[in-house]
Amino acid sequence: MNIILVGHGSIGSIYKSFLMETKGINKDNLHIIETKKIVRDKLISEGFKCYSTIKSLNKENIVPTHSVVANWGPDHVNSAKQLIKLGCNRLIIEKPVSHRLDEFLSLKKISSENNIYVTVHHYWKLVECGNAIRKIQIKHDLGKPVGVRMIAGAACLSTNGIHDLDLCCDVLDSYPETVLADLQIDHINPRDKSLCYVGGVASFKMANDTFTHVSYTNKNSQTSRFEAIYKHGIIEIDLNGKLICFKRKQKDLDKSQGLVTRHGLLEKREEIPFEEIDTIPLIIDDLLHGKTPKVSLNRSEKSLRMLLGALKSNAEGKKVDCYNFEDSGVRIS
Repeated sequence: MNIILVGHGSIGSIYKSFLMETKGINKDNLHIIETKKIVRDKLISEGFKCYSTIKSLNKENIVPTHSVVANWGPDHVNSAKQLIKLGCNRLIIEKPVSHRLDEFLSLKKISSENNIYVTVHHYWKLVECGNAIRKIQIKHDLGKPVGVRMIAGAACLSTNGIHDLDLCCDVLDSYPETVLADLQIDHINPRDKSLCYVGGVASFKMANDTFTHVSYTNKNSQTSRFEAIYKHGIIEIDLNGKLICFKRKQKDLDKSQGLVTRHGLLEKREEIPFEEIDTIPLIIDDLLHGKTPKVSLNRSEKSLRMLLGALKSNAEGKKVDCYNFEDSGVRIS
């Protein structure tokens, strides 16, 4: 077994730490691809095998069996294709899979045709938050959700928001049809100024007549808040990561005969601590032992289309069909 880790930045270094704690993986079969010489030199001094490019693996006659693609988003697809060409058939790809839809679809086609196991690191699926929300909505007889609200400061609609976009597709059991966006795109990413931080507002019409409304701002540090909206209630992931269920007061429901009215006072029905855990060990286990990817390319395509569709809508200043648009080419990670 040869494990290839592409990228030793903030997320790549965390992968390395957990990989070294994983049974069957050690410094002999872990190979790290890192473009920065100063980082490579430090890793080599610590006894790790490091290379500047994926092509170097071929020169060393190293056949990758498992890979973690954790470099910058715009480089994910090219890196994955190179690894597949060298014989790798099981990969983790960090989110977002790509900054271009055409590149993503090309990778999806190659993976399908060659039976490549690709799992994508989407946090909320790995901790099964969607299932937890569904249990609450059934317990409190909320019915099916009618929409989702996503609110945050400088969390970035790509860097962190794509996790919530994935969750909204899960909770709503749908995929995006159209989007109208007015975004705030700033080059404030500390890793590289060419990578954009995406704030602003976006409104998505989903295929089953539900909606997703996004409001982010790069001028504020608020962590993400997620609200699943029901006819007479809300299930919220609050600022402390708790799942909180609110439902309209029963006397109001009786008075209005269950109709939607201008004022519906909600009361807290349940608060569930939702322990935040590091999901990297979970996705490493998926890579090594999974039978079906926790987050397949098909699943990750929905949230990626939402993100890239919003960027395109912002660039053109009009509503965009999420399944019929050309890439805007904005660099995101």
